[in-house]
Amino acid sequence: MGHQNARFYFTQALEGLAEAGAWLGVVNGFAQDAECRLLITNQHSRFLKEALDADPLYMRAWIVGGGAHDAEVVQILYHAHSDERAATFFTRMLCVNRAGRSIPWPDPTDPQSAEDAVFARGLTPGDSPLDVASEATRPGVIFSGRGLVLPGECDATGRMRTDAIVGRVSDAMHLIMALCDKNACLGGVEATASAALECRLAYHRFPPVGTRFHVRSGILAMTEKTRRIMSWMIDSATGDLLATLESIEIAFDLKTRRATKWSAPTRVAALAMLVDGAPI
Repeated sequence: MGHQNARFYFTQALEGLAEAGAWLGVVNGFAQDAECRLLITNQHSRFLKEALDADPLYMRAWIVGGGAHDAEVVQILYHAHSDERAATFFTRMLCVNRAGRSIPWPDPTDPQSAEDAVFARGLTPGDSPLDVASEATRPGVIFSGRGLVLPGECDATGRMRTDAIVGRVSDAMHLIMALCDKNACLGGVEATASAALECRLAYHRFPPVGTRFHVRSGILAMTEKTRRIMSWMIDSATGDLLATLESIEIAFDLKTRRATKWSAPTRVAALAMLVDGAPI
């Protein structure tokens, strides 16, 4: 379709956060030899107006909160031709030393007031009771993908980048979507397309290059027009939780580019796959 995916948007956010870190005195927060570094712990994003390949975009950012060691950053990505918002991000990050321990910001700054925007609707930013590995064992959660952390997915320190984590988990979620649409396809009903509307991420560990991982995913809720999916990225060797991604998708009409309703077979299949007993 030529439209950018979630990985693209989080790459833009990552680059913008490097600049926000510089405002706090962390000159090169993702550099290999940096004494002060940036550690992203949580992100929340809303996707507002899709971007086509090669569309010119620009970003504005504000440090809206935090303390001596942490900061909350709001970023808004705009379409350059129209100044319409393409996506919003809310991120919590820490200032850490080479050992990963929190240290004070070299040049702390007072919080700013961000441009008026709604940063969350269906999902609350921050941590959730779902962000533990044991939740990935509930009935209804399935193995949705396996992989290996590749060199091209890592930062200068050899750890997997946030945008790469988002991309791998998003790729794995396509299995859930395919299973929901299977009955529709078998019945000759055109499968309903979907589009990400909002997502919440928690980063627990950043795996080094060469780490084997797997992703488990499950449907938390299904309505007439939306679907809420939770995914857990887990270290295959140790069982440690690496990251969690919770998302809300809308049924999407590819011709009108507007929200629509799920086909009946897709909705029935999704309701049959709901995760049992999740704390939502």
